[in-house]
Amino acid sequence: MKILIITSKISLILIFISNIGFGQKPNFNEHIAPIIHQNCSPCHREGEAGPFQLITYQEVKSRAKFIQKVTEMKYMPPWKAEHGFGEFQNERGLNEEQINLIKDWVASGMKEGPKKKKNLPVFSDKSQIGVPDLSLKVSELFKIPQNNKEEFIMFSLPTNLTENKKIKAVEFRPDNKKLVHHARISVDSTQIMRVTNGKSIDDPSIGAFSSVMMKEDYWYGWVPGTNPIIYPKGTAKILSKNSDLLFNIHYAPNSKPETDQSAINIFYEKDSIQHEIKTAIIAENYIQNKPFYIKADTVITFFSRTEPLPYPIHIVSVQPH
Repeated sequence: MKILIITSKISLILIFISNIGFGQKPNFNEHIAPIIHQNCSPCHREGEAGPFQLITYQEVKSRAKFIQKVTEMKYMPPWKAEHGFGEFQNERGLNEEQINLIKDWVASGMKEGPKKKKNLPVFSDKSQIGVPDLSLKVSELFKIPQNNKEEFIMFSLPTNLTENKKIKAVEFRPDNKKLVHHARISVDSTQIMRVTNGKSIDDPSIGAFSSVMMKEDYWYGWVPGTNPIIYPKGTAKILSKNSDLLFNIHYAPNSKPETDQSAINIFYEKDSIQHEIKTAIIAENYIQNKPFYIKADTVITFFSRTEPLPYPIHIVSVQPH
């Protein structure tokens, strides 16, 4: 008898939940907007990487079936790492409930729902993660060569820091998102590399500077789709006083007048830290079983050798390129 009573109560509870959660048709303002604004709008807005805006009801409705398709395929939100080999704290993606909610919204007629006074998100046009403590950009508007060739151009950005700073987050901001293919940032404590500013790595006049030792040869890197990097609590990178940030920007082939003035946002860690973040490069020239070549439809394991590490480490971020 007690079992029947408990079953009866459970049945009533399930019916009650069903009436609240699934009895009404989903609408944009209450159900879909929170998903879109959190997962899509940061990139799909003016000045960002997305090719069209996804903020207002009309913008989302006009592409609703496309959104349903790419979210069901899990093509969007973009995430390059394959599942099953370890999960990441900053992983992008929608859960099944969110994917089904978008599907149900499209199937039920894409209703707008009750309007709210503050329904649209507010984004900064200069950062995805807040107000930076230090923002640096290429000193002058750079005219990208119109020679239809790939270009690698160096830019030196003085930090003018009077003391070492603990860095908790870094965000590269490409200006010309169509032609900036990727960027590599080094730390130059010599200030010698300032003469390379605005010059190609193929320029004979800067060839002699290739042997200048950087404070950090690879401090940060950006490729399209890269999130701003935020280091775990209790850790930070150290940016030395009087240092310059050296940009090596790769531009795609170009045949018409185009300019770029890319920038970087830096966020300071105000609290004490237990661990300093350092970057290690595992380059293709470290590979022992060359050539570094993978034929179609094959799986090859490559072995790489680096200098022995002087102490145990924890890996907090991986950036394959």
